[in-house]
Amino acid sequence: MNEAGTPAQPEPASQEPIIAATLTGKLTCVACGYDLRGLSVLERCPECGLRIATSILAVVDPRAREFEPIRGPRLVAAGLLAWSYGGVAAALFAWATRAAELPALRNEPHLIGQHGAMVLAAMGTCCVIVSGTGALALVRPAKGMPVHGARRVLLGVALFVPLAVSYWLLHGQLDPGLASPYFGRLPDTNRAMVRGVELSLIAAIVLLLRTNARALAARSAILRTGRVDRQTLYTVAVAAGLGIVADVVRLASTWTDGLASQMLYISGVSVVAIASGLLTLGIVGVAIDCTRIAKALVRSGRRLATLVSMVDVARATQTADPKP
Repeated sequence: MNEAGTPAQPEPASQEPIIAATLTGKLTCVACGYDLRGLSVLERCPECGLRIATSILAVVDPRAREFEPIRGPRLVAAGLLAWSYGGVAAALFAWATRAAELPALRNEPHLIGQHGAMVLAAMGTCCVIVSGTGALALVRPAKGMPVHGARRVLLGVALFVPLAVSYWLLHGQLDPGLASPYFGRLPDTNRAMVRGVELSLIAAIVLLLRTNARALAARSAILRTGRVDRQTLYTVAVAAGLGIVADVVRLASTWTDGLASQMLYISGVSVVAIASGLLTLGIVGVAIDCTRIAKALVRSGRRLATLVSMVDVARATQTADPKP
């Protein structure tokens, strides 16, 4: 009621403040790289039409308040890259050893000789050690991460020691003494056993590290926007298990005679090739995902307040023009 006793009229809705969210920090469109500074978060990129909110999610962690901050995001990112690319390099050195054996198929000398094979094996072993060292970044990069995940990672890192030993025994001790472990000869029992240990350790390591690796990936907007949603660590574990089965099939060829032995041997070698290819592709996939996550971690220090300025804009009161 007003002083005249008549009901008070509500203020026009047009006088309610409007919150305008404007980008004041440097932000480029994740699709085309257009500079979005000065635009509203409700708009789209003038260049490609992508929603600006999508670009914000690519650099801002919307769940940052729900988690403890990453301790040393750059160090964690470096550890992820060392872990994944160390594995890629070790796999490539193993493939190089196999490629050097191809001349043996034509009864020609080994391409790099026994000394060269040992050098490749030594370099691959060093890469395994680098990978294990980088995996330490997954122990507990943030206080809010589960303790059981840290324990699993520590166990997985410890398994890198026997993995490096088995890698050296396989490629640096056994392989240099063989013209070719897969073509033109019966499978070597000792080599099959060492390779089985190596593959078992690889499968165990990736499964032990997976909990914290996925938890770390879940913090990045990249995962939530569908860019890191593959089960690459499972692929590595499955491929390692398939390689073990293939070696068992190859060994089974020595327990039979005639056509059955030949069929088992050919099948075993074929599955070994397939499993090795899948294992390598899985490791490469992990490295690609780690690269994307590492980029998100480096940018994780940015928060919404550094990009957006909230400004109250009051609409002018609509008044009727006075009559002349």
